[in-house]
Amino acid sequence: MNIRKTILAAAIALAAGQAVAASTMASPVAFSAQEKARLIATLNGERGKHGLDTDHGFVIAAQHPGANGQAISRLNHTYKGVRIFESESVVVTDAGGNIVSESIGERRKGQFAKNWEELRVIYEELKTTEATYTKELHHFAQTQAPRLDQMRERLKSVGRRIGTTIAAPDSGETKQ
Repeated sequence: MNIRKTILAAAIALAAGQAVAASTMASPVAFSAQEKARLIATLNGERGKHGLDTDHGFVIAAQHPGANGQAISRLNHTYKGVRIFESESVVVTDAGGNIVSESIGERRKGQFAKNWEELRVIYEELKTTEATYTKELHHFAQTQAPRLDQMRERLKSVGRRIGTTIAAPDSGETKQ
């Protein structure tokens, strides 16, 4: 008898839960092309605040009505029109189409997330190092390379005066 009451209570709770869910959330429906275009245009307009450029975009994956006249849209992130695997946003809009909230999944996640982060760090370090060395090499070319050429000429001059050939160390010519 006790088991029957438990099963009956569970069935009632399940039915009540489904009734509440059905009254607040509906199944996917078709939204107008204008509504979809407006949402994507709004998100594209906000790319800059997330550090994204015009190569990044959005494609609507699914939409369904939410509670109290709101709409819930799941959008895939794209790069140059190609979907970014496991990267999406879930956007809640009000009845007027204004964004109420946005949940953004990482654009680079999954099993390679650490690798992407490491590549970003390496890229930044390489960019900084390259800029530093480019500046130093430019300075070297302007100040030290002519000085090395002068020392080589002096070495040859002294060698001619004493009647011998003195070769400069094998470091190559630095003439521009």
